[in-house]
Amino acid sequence: MPCSVLGAVCSLPQTSRCAGKRPAEADIANENTPMSYEEKRELSANMNKLPGKKVGQAITAIHEKFPKVVMQNGEDPDEIEIDINALDTPTLRWLERMVQETFAKKKKRQA
Repeated sequence: MPCSVLGAVCSLPQTSRCAGKRPAEADIANENTPMSYEEKRELSANMNKLPGKKVGQAITAIHEKFPKVVMQNGEDPDEIEIDINALDTPTLRWLERMVQETFAKKKKRQA
């Protein structure tokens, strides 16, 4: 099931669970710093590069906290859209960390 974040499309598994992690101490200060438009654009692009399982975890976590932000596309019922501008700063920063951790783990496996 694809999802759309700021117009980009990514794959989403039908079922997944959120693996919520507590932020590291160094990230707590950054957690409350609002994201710029450029950071949101980059987050959106990077989320669409995530493996389906990770996208599913992100969608599940977002939907639990902000049910009205995750919507099915009326034109394509298999596509899910996320209004990234409606998410609060801590949620955006959590997504940012999740994306960074996923890419870091992927690089370690390739090395």
